[in-house]
Amino acid sequence: MIHITKTSEGCTTLHLRLEGMLDDAHAGALRDVIEEAKAGKILSFVLDCAGMTGADGTGLDLLRSLKEGGATFHDLPVAIAWHLGLLHTTRSGNTQPS
Repeated sequence: MIHITKTSEGCTTLHLRLEGMLDDAHAGALRDVIEEAKAGKILSFVLDCAGMTGADGTGLDLLRSLKEGGATFHDLPVAIAWHLGLLHTTRSGNTQPS
């Protein structure tokens, strides 16, 4: 289950905190918040993901879509960041934020 909290809202930017698992059963809740915000003239999204515990394929697809739309992610769990292409591997095999 995903818990979504609006932490702040400006004229064109919405900040959200995500906590829990973003899965098929709950991705619609985040999608609804995003679509409602876009209808209200929000152009950009900042997502605090420190409380996320994971995401399934549907959740990753939604996050990927948000990334492609220019969303900014903070404290995204490493495994999710890797799936979204937000990490690159160094020659030593360590991962670094891109």
